Amino acid sequence: MLTEKDIEYIYQHFNSTPAAHDCGQVCAPQNDGIPFCCDSEWLIPVMYEKEFAYLQGMTNLWKRFKPRTKQEQKLIEETDESAVFVECLGHTKCERQFRSVSCRLFPFEPYLDLQNNFLGLTYNYKLGEKCPLVDKPDIVSKEFISEQIEMWRYIFEKEPTELDVYHDQSIQTRRYASRMKKPLYIFTPEGYSIGPYRLR
Repeated sequence: MLTEKDIEYIYQHFNSTPAAHDCGQVCAPQNDGIPFCCDSEWLIPVMYEKEFAYLQGMTNLWKRFKPRTKQEQKLIEETDESAVFVECLGHTKCERQFRSVSCRLFPFEPYLDLQNNFLGLTYNYKLGEKCPLVDKPDIVSKEFISEQIEMWRYIFEKEPTELDVYHDQSIQTRRYASRMKKPLYIFTPEGYSIGPYRLR
């Protein structure tokens, strides 16, 4: 399982951003000046339990998220207990060295085939639908992709159950992309390709 030492290693070694420009400045004007990925009214970050514990000893940036609606309460109740829903102090008070794993990854997610082989990254279309990086693969940093893939290989080695999580998520992503007629981009350190909606 992931330990606080593992989280410290991840935070120290995987810091690249997905694009050369500040994409938050692009989408913020559409959301009252707040980047969508930093707005808990739109997206509630989730952390590993050990990640949250590590950050409690390092910063006051993060706190447990308190559900405001029955829908949010249901979401928390239906999520594995090892995951912690959190909220930060806001984008104006961001401490970038303490960005969560989910913040570092957004708007991407690990992409696996039916045999649990880790193929690369793809867009999280459901969470990233308002992100200006989605469906613009040519502006995505290759350094970011390389670092993220290395980071997720590290996480999968330490926390193998995450393979099952993203196996299921990849199935949902394929279905969603197919239904919405969106290209299924798969990013690797060598570049990107468009994958099929159905796998055998």
